[in-house]
Amino acid sequence: MTQEDCAIDRHALVARHNIQWNDPCGVAPLGNGEFCFGVDGTGLQTFAGNTMSHWAWHSFPLPPGFSSQDVPPTGNPDRGRISGPMRVPQGKEALYRWIFKNPHPLNLCRLRLAQTDGTELKPEAVSGLRRCLDLWTGLHTSDFEIAGRPVRVQTCVHPVLDAVAVRVESPLVADGQLEVALDLPYPPAEAQGPWVGAFSAAAGQTTIIAQVAGRVDLRRSVDDSCYHIAVAGAEGMLLQPRRQRAANGPSSWRLPVGQGGRLEFVCAFSAAALPSDLPDFARTQAAAAEHWRRFWATGGAIDLSASSDGRWRELERRIVLSQYLMAAQSAGSWPSAETGLLGVTTGPVSFTWR
Repeated sequence: MTQEDCAIDRHALVARHNIQWNDPCGVAPLGNGEFCFGVDGTGLQTFAGNTMSHWAWHSFPLPPGFSSQDVPPTGNPDRGRISGPMRVPQGKEALYRWIFKNPHPLNLCRLRLAQTDGTELKPEAVSGLRRCLDLWTGLHTSDFEIAGRPVRVQTCVHPVLDAVAVRVESPLVADGQLEVALDLPYPPAEAQGPWVGAFSAAAGQTTIIAQVAGRVDLRRSVDDSCYHIAVAGAEGMLLQPRRQRAANGPSSWRLPVGQGGRLEFVCAFSAAALPSDLPDFARTQAAAAEHWRRFWATGGAIDLSASSDGRWRELERRIVLSQYLMAAQSAGSWPSAETGLLGVTTGPVSFTWR
């Protein structure tokens, strides 16, 4: 047997474990290690999903009567050798409740499909769902129907920028019945989990810092945290408030313009101002495909298809999906928790995707 005979067909190895998961609320992570965008069955975050980055953190204001000088550098009031449970000084219970909750990851946005008549889109409104995450290219494709009319959403994440690219195709877009909403949250008061952020206009502050045909740049402030957002698309696309403008700017925006039944845009995030040239959907898709091709074509690979043990496919699937999850949401410059940026467990026993 020659070396060529033993070579692994890496594309076939990966492609046989593409994720086909027709749950409208189930979240699939798209990411580059530093940035992760969770998509539900609509290819966006209509029903579930978060947008997280390693640099995005938030802390609630300190309780009344306390300052930063009251926060011990270790987060623990005890000094010297620890001999038992932490003892909170009397009168500082609120401060130590604050310490346990802060800082915490900041959810950057929610991008969702919205009906222009104001009716909230429910999971039961989505029928005939067929969704697939192509692991070799990093492209998530969702095909479904709303009110009997077809919708296709394709989504991918740029391999270098903290940016997600989206293409929506539907006669509902052409007819002006379907749009994409950009919601900017305020963190939930309790544990960070599923999407439970507040979207009132009073939560945080949003400012338009630049707007030209086909692009708008926003600055978002949430207490002491600040970040930039840029949405770029076709020349006729303008980001518009979905809710009544408040003094501190709306927390929900709309992307209503689609040409010929298609809406394409890129939404990018950064702790600093974003570059003037952002890649469009096609360039982002090509960059993501090359990134994932290179990832799968190098490094270790295990092909179990020649095994006589009937359990080989499940074991191989768990290996491939573990590799994908680690690269998508746990391979950044900062070590994330074992659950990754989106809180999707990377341990292979957690996988139930089919």
